[in-house]
Amino acid sequence: MISFIAVSGFSFAADTGQTTINGYTYTAAQIQDANNRINAFQETNNRLPNYVTISGQKISINDFLPYMETTNSNTNEGTGNTGTSGTTGTSGTTGTTGTVINGVTYTNAQIQDAVTRVNTFKATNNRLPSYVTISGNKIAINDFLPYIEVNTGNNSGSSTQTGTSGTSTQTGTSNTSFTLSQIITTASNVKTFQETNNRLPNYVTISNTQVTMSQFLQLLTDSLLQINAGSTGSVTLKNVNTPSSPDESVTSGSLTKSEIISLSQQIKNTINSTGTAPASISTSLGTMNFQNLVYSFSKIMVFYGTNSRIPNTVTVKSLSTVNIVTDGTVQSIVDAIGYAEAKFADIQGQSDPNVMEQVGYGDCWADSYWLYNKLSAAGIAVRIIGCSNTSGLYYLHRWVEVNIGNGWQTWNYQKYSSQHFGALGSGYFVVKSSA
Repeated sequence: MISFIAVSGFSFAADTGQTTINGYTYTAAQIQDANNRINAFQETNNRLPNYVTISGQKISINDFLPYMETTNSNTNEGTGNTGTSGTTGTSGTTGTTGTVINGVTYTNAQIQDAVTRVNTFKATNNRLPSYVTISGNKIAINDFLPYIEVNTGNNSGSSTQTGTSGTSTQTGTSNTSFTLSQIITTASNVKTFQETNNRLPNYVTISNTQVTMSQFLQLLTDSLLQINAGSTGSVTLKNVNTPSSPDESVTSGSLTKSEIISLSQQIKNTINSTGTAPASISTSLGTMNFQNLVYSFSKIMVFYGTNSRIPNTVTVKSLSTVNIVTDGTVQSIVDAIGYAEAKFADIQGQSDPNVMEQVGYGDCWADSYWLYNKLSAAGIAVRIIGCSNTSGLYYLHRWVEVNIGNGWQTWNYQKYSSQHFGALGSGYFVVKSSA
C-alpha cells in the first residue's frame, strides 16, 4: 500500500490561505498550479493522472480530489471539492425512504439517474468521473462508489459494500417473492456481468428489491428444485448470509442433470441449516466456490428460460483465469489481463486481491497480487516489486514487473489506462517472483 494516502491525511490550514495535504502545506498558488496541470493532462489524455506533484511531493489523485476544480459541462460530471479522499466515504443505506449519502437522502429515481450518468461517462472516457451531481449536490466519486456499478439496464450492480467482503445491505425479506420469469431475467444479467467483469455483481435489483448474491443463489437453487418437481410458481426470498474465504479446485468438465439437482438440494440444505450460502461445495469435477456456483446456476437458469427444460449437462470451468478471449499469443494474454486490471479503482486501505474482485477497488498491494495471480496462472513470468525508501513518502508501495522475453519490464499501466501505477521511490526489492 502507498503510505502517503491516508484516511484522514488532509486538512485546510486555518486562516492562512494555505492547504495541508498528507502533512505538507501548500500555498493557494501552488494548489491552483496543480489544478491547471491536472486540467491540461485531462484534456490531453482524456483521463485524470494517477498523481500530481507539488513542490517535489507526489500526491495521489485520490488525495487531491477535494481540491480539484475541473468540470465537464457535456456530461455534468467532473471534479468537485467534496468528499473524503482515500476512503469510500459514507456508504449510505438503502431502504423504502431512499438512499442516504453524506447525510442527504435521495430517491431511488435520483440514484438510478446518477448511476446512468456515471456509467455513460465511464463508457465514454474509460474512467470514472471525479464526482457526480445529484439534486445540486456534488458527491465525490469515492462516496458514490457503492452505487456506481449498478446497471440500470440489466438491474445488476454493486452493493453498499465498503471493503469488507460479504457485508451488504439487504432490503429483501422472507415476505418477498419473485416469479420464475424475473429470476430467469436476472440470471441472464448475472451471467453477462460475470463474463464481462470476471466477477459477480455484489447485488441485483429485482422489482425494486436489492438481492445479494447469496440470496440470489438461494432463489436459483430453490427455483430449479421447484421446476424439477413440476412447479413453476413464485419463489420466496430468504435472508442468506454471504460466505467467507471461498476456495476452488475444480477441473473443466460437465455436470449432469442429476448432479445439478443434487447440488441444488445440498445448497438448499446448507442455507436452511446455517443461514449462510456455502463457501464451496464438492462436485464430480472438484470443489466449486461460491462465485462459480452462482455463475453456473445462472447459466442453468438461462438455459431453462430459452428451452423450457433443465439442461442435461452444464459446462463448468475454474473462474480463477481471466474470462477474456485471446488469440493464444503471449502478448494477447498479457493484454487481456491488462485491460481486465484497468477496471479496478485505486483506493487505499483495501489490500486483498480477492476482495478487490468483489468490490471493484483496492490499493497497490491488492492490485499487484491480483496481477501476479492472473499472470502467473497464465504462465507469464511476473514478480512483485516493493520499494524501501525510508523517508516514508513511498514506503510500502508495490507494483509488478513482467518478462515476456525482453527482460524484466515494469508493467505497462499506462497502456491499459490502469487506475494504478508503477515504480515510485527508491531502494527496489523483489517481494515475490514466479520465475
